[in-house]
Amino acid sequence: MRGLVIQIHLVCLLGLTGALQSSVALAGEHAASLFDEMIELSPPDLTEAVDELRSLKHEIRFNRNLEAADRKVLQSRVRYLKKRVAWWKLFLTGVGLAPLELFLGITIHEGSHALWAKAMGATILEFKPWPHVDRDGFYFGAMVNSTKKSWSAKNHILIYAAPMVTDAVVLMTYGGLVLSDALPENKYAQMVMFVFAAGHLVDMTNHMVARNKHTDTAMIEKLLVKDKGWKKWQARLMMRGSQAVMITAGTAFLIRGAMKIFEGTFAKKRKLKIIRDFIITPDVDGTAVGLSASGRF
Repeated sequence: MRGLVIQIHLVCLLGLTGALQSSVALAGEHAASLFDEMIELSPPDLTEAVDELRSLKHEIRFNRNLEAADRKVLQSRVRYLKKRVAWWKLFLTGVGLAPLELFLGITIHEGSHALWAKAMGATILEFKPWPHVDRDGFYFGAMVNSTKKSWSAKNHILIYAAPMVTDAVVLMTYGGLVLSDALPENKYAQMVMFVFAAGHLVDMTNHMVARNKHTDTAMIEKLLVKDKGWKKWQARLMMRGSQAVMITAGTAFLIRGAMKIFEGTFAKKRKLKIIRDFIITPDVDGTAVGLSASGRF
């Protein structure tokens, strides 16, 4: 009876061994896809990725003893590393979007002037949302509107300040998305938003540092001094100080946004070992019955 029980146990163990070996063989066939899924959890350091990519290409090309299953795994790893190393595509996307953002930013800038002027009942006499040379020199864009006798200095100040308000709203909105981790998952979408916000940061910076006497900031300061009775240093401190605060905050938001765009590119990875020649066999020793596993890890 005891011998029959042992035989039954052996049959069960042999059946279990066959099932396990079949599972291992099946896993080997799908090693490449599983490897991709697992490796996504541990993106490589950029320098390590480049070195590893070169090493794997050499291994696949010159190692004639490389087994088919291992070759598939290494080829899958190569495909993954190529995607990770191609961070420059994101960077070039941002560079390519910069000229488009220049013209879009000019249009939004001059459009802000025009919308506020129209809201106050003015007529738009000239609208040039493109870089050009005028009698007074070079301008990125221009907007000329009619005025009303009933207008006070406040009306003019609001029209001149319109683009700065737009810049501040865009930068604060982008900062809110960055800080709340609400940016889209797609890296290219993040880059588009980054370039758009960067364009408004540049516009705000231009308001602060431009020395032309016809800039929006200079015109607001003149109105504050002439019609509001402010001293020059008071008007300058108020305008340049508020602009400096927005520029500082916007720069911090953009740095954080850039870190999110390239997040993972420079992260450390854990090595994932390849299991080779994994074999499970029954082991019978007297009255003890068990399983033994052997192979190269």
